[in-house]
Amino acid sequence: MMKAALLRYLAFILIIAGLVFAVSAASWLYVHSLVSNPGAEPLPESVAGLPLTQALTGRAAVQEINHLHGLSFAITSGAVGIYGQEQAVLWVSGSPLGFMAARMQKKMEHRIAEGRSPFKPLETRQAGGRTVLALEGLGQQHFYFRSGRQLVWLAANASLAEQALAEALQFYP
Repeated sequence: MMKAALLRYLAFILIIAGLVFAVSAASWLYVHSLVSNPGAEPLPESVAGLPLTQALTGRAAVQEINHLHGLSFAITSGAVGIYGQEQAVLWVSGSPLGFMAARMQKKMEHRIAEGRSPFKPLETRQAGGRTVLALEGLGQQHFYFRSGRQLVWLAANASLAEQALAEALQFYP
């Protein structure tokens, strides 16, 4: 009798392990297919009064974003928007889940903190329930923040930076 109970228990454990394996494999395949065929993220038509003059979306945007980082993140969608004569630029990366975007943000924070980046951290602030990191470098002010599963980086000329940030925070709630 004890042997039969042990066999039922072992069968139950094997069934659960099989289900966990199947769900994990299906999830990995799904994320892999999204990363292999990235979609587009939305871009505002204007930022700080500047019209969208150039846009990359999908695979082209993800390639640009990964090239800038020198890394390959698990990005499932992306967009790069240039406003005016490059007075403002938005980079938007989408990941499958919010915690993955948070992990990308932490990696970026860590790389900037190492001091080998052209960006100098200025401040960290709270805006709309989100943490916004402010930097300067390459002749512009930069901000990045997470909005759900999206990671948004904004570069703008100093005179437009705060307005552009306010609009980006509103567009990406």
